[in-house]
Formats: sequence, C-alpha cells, structure tokens
Amino acid sequence: MKKLVWMVFTALIFCPIMSQADQPKEKAEKKVEKQAEKKTEKKTEKKVEKKTVKKAEKKAAKTAESGLVEVVELKLAASVKDRAPVDPADSFAAGTRTCTWVKLKVKQPETTIKLRYLLNDKPAWTSKALTVKKSPSWRTWLYRKFKRAGDWKVEVLDANDQTVHTASFTVK
Repeated sequence: MKKLVWMVFTALIFCPIMSQADQPKEKAEKKVEKQAEKKTEKKTEKKVEKKTVKKAEKKAAKTAESGLVEVVELKLAASVKDRAPVDPADSFAAGTRTCTWVKLKVKQPETTIKLRYLLNDKPAWTSKALTVKKSPSWRTWLYRKFKRAGDWKVEVLDANDQTVHTASFTVK
C-alpha cells in the first residue's frame, strides 16, 4: 500500500497537471495549427493542379501542332518530272539514286518537316529541316543514294520531331 501511495504521489509531483484554464488555450493552438496545415495543403494542391494543367496544355499544343501537317501522299521513285514522281517503286538496287517525293497539306503559315531514314529499324540518316508553307497541296522531294541493302523506312517528321507518316521500301 505504501508503494502505491508513493507512486501516486510521485506521479502527481513529476507529471504536470493541466489546469482547466490551459485546456482552451491548447485547443485554440491545435485549431490554429490545423488551419495552417489546411492552408498549406490547399497551396500544395493548387501548385500540383497548376503543374498538371500546364503539362496538359503543353501536350495539347504539341498534339495540335503535329496535326498542322498532313501527309497526303509519299512515293519513292527514280526521279521527279513536272513536280510528280516518275516510275514509283518500293524496291531499288543498291547504289541507285532514289527520290522521296512527299505531297503535304499544311495548315499553318509556315513550319518545317524532316525526312528520317531507318535501316532495319535503326536511324541511318535524317535530312535537314525543310520549310513548308500553308497549302492544300505542298510538294517537296529529296534525292538520296542508298548504298546499303536491307529493309528501309522513311519517316516524315513535323517541327516537333513527331512522326507524321511512315513508308517502307527495300534496297537490294
């Protein structure tokens, strides 16, 4: 019994007892802390939301830009005469000069395209940027000599280097 009395006595001495006057102060402090946490959470949520919206806007802009160039026709040929491909084919002998002819529908005042050539699905060569202007029927072509045999692809890339169109051909 003495032990129990001693434990209660020491607990009362060493453990501070909160007076009733202190309780409302502590409740008020907790309430202020919770409000501050909520404000911080709201600010963080707004920042995250803004970043998400900005990312979505950038993605939408890229998608819209890539839709501004449309490949109407792409042909590989031996040459071009009167702005049209001559003897289009999808197979060529190694070392022959080949023409990649592209007919585009351009929906913005001015943009660029590139032609990227892939040998066995690995990039082999990319043209410099070709400027194209607004037109329902813009034609451009590029001559290239293919010395290596294999399965080739040509990709039309828009100003954002996004693939707009792909065509396959073979060099024997």
